Amino acid sequence: MDDGRPLNWEVYRLAEGTAAAILLVAIPRISAVFVASTSTVYLRTGVVPNWLAYVGYTVAFGLFFVPFVTTPLGLGLPLFVLISSVTILVTRARSHEGDPVE
Repeated sequence: MDDGRPLNWEVYRLAEGTAAAILLVAIPRISAVFVASTSTVYLRTGVVPNWLAYVGYTVAFGLFFVPFVTTPLGLGLPLFVLISSVTILVTRARSHEGDPVE
């Protein structure tokens, strides 16, 4: 692969533009679809309270339509996953409080 020739400037610019498009356009949209589908599963199964699913829809809307560069919405997916995990752990612990230890 490396034949000693320097990298062509046009190839570098193409790679830079492609990487920027993926990072700034595609990834927030993929995150939004993940959060929206997870929220739909939450509503259909009732695993968590409904308010968390509606918060998820709000986060998904923000991730999908708000420009990623201008806002701190990049933390939307990690915060949604954190809140979901804590909520599931808390509701599971509450539902098993009176159960005998196996």
